[in-house]
Amino acid sequence: MPEREVMGEYCLADSVYDKIKEKIHTLDFRPGQILQERALAEMFETSRTTVRSAVQRLECQGWLIVNSRKNLVVKDVTESDVNEIFAIRRLLEQEAIEAVFHKDITWDISFRLEELVVRLRSVWDDHFEYMSSDQDFHGLIVSVLENGRLTRFYRTIREEFLRLGIMLRMSGTDKEEMLDAHMKIVHSIRAKDLHETMKNLTDHLEKGRIDTLQALEREKNI
Repeated sequence: MPEREVMGEYCLADSVYDKIKEKIHTLDFRPGQILQERALAEMFETSRTTVRSAVQRLECQGWLIVNSRKNLVVKDVTESDVNEIFAIRRLLEQEAIEAVFHKDITWDISFRLEELVVRLRSVWDDHFEYMSSDQDFHGLIVSVLENGRLTRFYRTIREEFLRLGIMLRMSGTDKEEMLDAHMKIVHSIRAKDLHETMKNLTDHLEKGRIDTLQALEREKNI
Protein backbone atom coordinates (compact mmCIF):
# COMPACT_ATOMS: atom_id res chain seq x y z
CA MET A 1 0.00 0.00 0.00
CA PRO A 2 1.42 3.49 -0.86
CA GLU A 3 2.72 5.47 2.11
CA ARG A 4 0.16 8.25 1.51
CA GLU A 5 -2.73 5.79 1.79
CA VAL A 6 -1.27 4.33 4.98
CA MET A 7 -0.91 7.79 6.50
CA GLY A 8 -4.47 8.61 5.45
CA GLU A 9 -5.75 5.50 7.19
CA TYR A 10 -3.89 6.46 10.37
CA CYS A 11 -5.38 9.98 10.27
CA LEU A 12 -8.87 8.58 9.82
CA ALA A 13 -8.34 6.18 12.71
CA ASP A 14 -7.19 9.09 14.90
CA SER A 15 -10.33 11.01 14.01
CA VAL A 16 -12.61 8.05 14.75
CA TYR A 17 -10.71 7.41 17.99
CA ASP A 18 -11.32 11.02 19.10
CA LYS A 19 -15.01 10.85 18.18
CA ILE A 20 -15.66 7.59 20.02
CA LYS A 21 -13.78 8.81 23.07
CA GLU A 22 -15.75 12.05 23.12
CA LYS A 23 -19.02 10.11 22.93
CA ILE A 24 -17.87 8.00 25.89
CA HIS A 25 -16.99 11.13 27.88
CA THR A 26 -20.28 12.86 27.07
CA LEU A 27 -22.32 9.72 27.76
CA ASP A 28 -23.60 9.48 24.21
CA PHE A 29 -22.10 6.01 24.61
CA ARG A 30 -23.17 5.09 28.11
CA PRO A 31 -21.28 2.88 30.59
CA GLY A 32 -21.95 -0.77 29.81
CA GLN A 33 -23.31 -0.04 26.32
CA ILE A 34 -22.48 -2.60 23.63
CA LEU A 35 -20.91 -1.18 20.47
CA GLN A 36 -20.57 -2.83 17.07
CA GLU A 37 -17.83 -2.16 14.54
CA ARG A 38 -20.28 -2.16 11.63
CA ALA A 39 -22.57 0.38 13.29
CA LEU A 40 -19.60 2.58 14.20
CA ALA A 41 -18.29 2.43 10.64
CA GLU A 42 -21.70 3.56 9.36
CA MET A 43 -21.95 6.28 11.99
CA PHE A 44 -18.57 7.78 11.12
CA GLU A 45 -18.81 6.95 7.42
CA THR A 46 -15.58 5.01 7.31
CA SER A 47 -14.32 1.44 6.96
CA ARG A 48 -14.47 -1.24 9.61
CA THR A 49 -10.67 -1.48 9.37
CA THR A 50 -10.39 2.16 10.43
CA VAL A 51 -12.87 1.63 13.24
CA ARG A 52 -11.02 -1.49 14.39
CA SER A 53 -7.77 0.47 14.64
CA ALA A 54 -9.44 3.18 16.75
CA VAL A 55 -11.19 0.61 18.92
CA GLN A 56 -7.95 -1.23 19.64
CA ARG A 57 -6.43 1.98 21.03
CA LEU A 58 -9.46 2.54 23.23
CA GLU A 59 -9.26 -1.06 24.45
CA CYS A 60 -5.60 -0.59 25.38
CA GLN A 61 -6.52 2.53 27.36
CA GLY A 62 -9.36 0.74 29.14
CA TRP A 63 -12.24 2.78 27.72
CA LEU A 64 -13.62 -0.22 25.85
CA ILE A 65 -13.51 -3.87 26.92
CA VAL A 66 -14.41 -7.18 25.32
CA ASN A 67 -16.71 -9.18 27.58
CA SER A 68 -17.05 -12.94 27.95
CA ARG A 69 -19.47 -13.02 25.02
CA LYS A 70 -16.94 -11.25 22.78
CA ASN A 71 -19.06 -8.09 22.77
CA LEU A 72 -17.36 -4.68 22.61
CA VAL A 73 -18.55 -2.78 25.68
CA VAL A 74 -18.04 0.75 27.02
CA LYS A 75 -16.15 0.51 30.31
CA ASP A 76 -18.55 0.61 33.21
CA VAL A 77 -18.21 2.96 36.19
CA THR A 78 -18.14 1.42 39.65
CA GLU A 79 -18.45 2.80 43.15
CA SER A 80 -14.81 1.86 43.65
CA ASP A 81 -13.83 3.94 40.60
CA VAL A 82 -15.55 7.00 42.05
CA ASN A 83 -14.00 6.60 45.49
CA GLU A 84 -10.50 6.01 44.11
CA ILE A 85 -10.59 8.97 41.73
CA PHE A 86 -11.77 11.37 44.41
CA ALA A 87 -9.19 10.04 46.89
CA ILE A 88 -6.41 10.70 44.37
CA ARG A 89 -7.75 14.17 43.61
CA ARG A 90 -7.96 15.03 47.29
CA LEU A 91 -4.35 14.00 47.95
CA LEU A 92 -2.95 15.88 44.94
CA GLU A 93 -5.04 19.02 45.32
CA GLN A 94 -4.44 19.34 49.07
CA GLU A 95 -0.70 19.05 48.49
CA ALA A 96 -0.96 21.65 45.74
CA ILE A 97 -2.84 24.07 48.02
CA GLU A 98 -0.04 23.78 50.56
CA ALA A 99 2.40 24.62 47.76
CA VAL A 100 0.35 27.71 46.85
CA PHE A 101 0.74 29.06 50.36
CA HIS A 102 4.38 27.96 50.71
CA LYS A 103 5.30 29.78 47.48
CA ASP A 104 3.24 32.80 48.55
CA ILE A 105 1.35 33.02 45.25
CA THR A 106 -2.11 33.24 46.80
CA TRP A 107 -2.93 36.61 45.26
CA ASP A 108 -2.03 35.66 41.69
CA ILE A 109 -3.56 32.18 41.77
CA SER A 110 -6.81 33.42 43.31
CA PHE A 111 -7.46 35.80 40.42
CA ARG A 112 -6.58 33.17 37.82
CA LEU A 113 -9.01 30.79 39.52
CA GLU A 114 -11.69 33.48 39.68
CA GLU A 115 -11.42 33.96 35.90
CA LEU A 116 -12.16 30.26 35.53
CA VAL A 117 -15.22 30.58 37.79
CA VAL A 118 -16.47 33.31 35.45
CA ARG A 119 -16.03 30.86 32.58
CA LEU A 120 -17.83 28.15 34.56
CA ARG A 121 -20.83 30.45 34.91
CA SER A 122 -20.84 31.32 31.21
CA VAL A 123 -20.80 27.68 30.03
CA TRP A 124 -23.14 26.27 32.66
CA ASP A 125 -25.67 24.95 30.14
CA ASP A 126 -23.05 22.99 28.18
CA HIS A 127 -22.20 19.97 30.33
CA PHE A 128 -19.02 19.10 28.42
CA GLU A 129 -17.66 22.66 28.40
CA TYR A 130 -18.58 23.14 32.05
CA MET A 131 -16.75 20.02 33.18
CA SER A 132 -13.76 20.84 30.96
CA SER A 133 -13.59 24.27 32.62
CA ASP A 134 -14.02 22.70 36.05
CA GLN A 135 -11.03 20.48 35.32
CA ASP A 136 -9.06 23.56 34.23
CA PHE A 137 -9.89 25.11 37.63
CA HIS A 138 -8.61 22.14 39.59
CA GLY A 139 -5.81 21.47 37.11
CA LEU A 140 -4.48 24.98 37.67
CA ILE A 141 -4.21 24.23 41.38
CA VAL A 142 -2.34 20.97 40.74
CA SER A 143 0.02 22.65 38.26
CA VAL A 144 1.51 24.62 41.14
CA LEU A 145 3.30 21.44 42.22
CA GLU A 146 5.54 21.76 39.13
CA ASN A 147 5.96 18.00 39.12
CA GLY A 148 5.91 16.54 35.62
CA ARG A 149 5.06 13.01 36.70
CA LEU A 150 2.21 14.12 38.96
CA THR A 151 0.86 16.43 36.27
CA ARG A 152 0.83 13.61 33.72
CA PHE A 153 -0.80 11.29 36.25
CA TYR A 154 -3.44 13.91 37.03
CA ARG A 155 -4.26 14.15 33.32
CA THR A 156 -5.06 10.43 33.24
CA ILE A 157 -7.69 10.73 35.96
CA ARG A 158 -8.90 14.03 34.51
CA GLU A 159 -10.40 12.17 31.55
CA GLU A 160 -12.10 9.66 33.85
CA PHE A 161 -13.43 12.44 36.03
CA LEU A 162 -14.75 14.29 33.00
CA ARG A 163 -17.15 11.42 32.34
CA LEU A 164 -18.13 11.23 36.00
CA GLY A 165 -18.71 14.97 36.10
CA ILE A 166 -20.96 14.94 33.07
CA MET A 167 -22.89 12.07 34.64
CA LEU A 168 -23.33 14.24 37.72
CA ARG A 169 -24.39 17.30 35.71
CA MET A 170 -26.95 15.28 33.74
CA SER A 171 -28.49 14.04 36.97
CA GLY A 172 -29.23 17.61 38.03
CA THR A 173 -27.10 20.02 40.08
CA ASP A 174 -27.69 23.40 41.67
CA LYS A 175 -25.92 26.12 39.68
CA GLU A 176 -25.36 28.68 42.44
CA GLU A 177 -24.34 26.02 44.95
CA MET A 178 -21.70 24.66 42.56
CA LEU A 179 -20.32 28.08 41.64
CA ASP A 180 -20.35 29.23 45.25
CA ALA A 181 -18.25 26.21 46.28
CA HIS A 182 -15.58 27.26 43.77
CA MET A 183 -15.67 30.89 44.89
CA LYS A 184 -15.25 29.87 48.54
CA ILE A 185 -11.94 28.28 47.56
CA VAL A 186 -10.94 31.42 45.67
CA HIS A 187 -11.83 33.78 48.52
CA SER A 188 -10.07 31.76 51.22
CA ILE A 189 -6.92 31.58 49.09
CA ARG A 190 -7.02 35.35 48.54
CA ALA A 191 -7.51 35.86 52.28
CA LYS A 192 -4.37 33.73 52.85
CA ASP A 193 -6.31 31.39 55.13
CA LEU A 194 -4.77 27.96 54.60
CA HIS A 195 -7.01 26.19 57.11
CA GLU A 196 -10.21 27.58 55.55
CA THR A 197 -8.97 26.83 52.04
CA MET A 198 -8.28 23.21 52.96
CA LYS A 199 -11.73 22.94 54.50
CA ASN A 200 -13.44 24.48 51.47
CA LEU A 201 -11.54 22.25 49.05
CA THR A 202 -12.15 19.10 51.09
CA ASP A 203 -15.85 19.90 51.51
CA HIS A 204 -16.17 20.57 47.77
CA LEU A 205 -14.51 17.30 46.78
CA GLU A 206 -16.39 15.25 49.36
CA LYS A 207 -19.74 16.63 48.23
CA GLY A 208 -18.70 15.87 44.67
CA ARG A 209 -17.89 12.29 45.63
CA ILE A 210 -21.21 11.72 47.38
CA ASP A 211 -23.24 13.39 44.63
CA THR A 212 -21.39 11.38 41.96
CA LEU A 213 -22.14 8.12 43.76
CA GLN A 214 -25.81 9.09 43.84
CA ALA A 215 -25.69 9.97 40.14
CA LEU A 216 -24.06 6.60 39.44
CA GLU A 217 -26.88 4.84 41.24
CA ARG A 218 -29.43 6.72 39.16
CA GLU A 219 -27.46 5.86 35.99
CA LYS A 220 -27.71 2.16 36.81
CA ASN A 221 -31.48 2.47 37.06
CA ILE A 222 -31.86 4.00 33.60
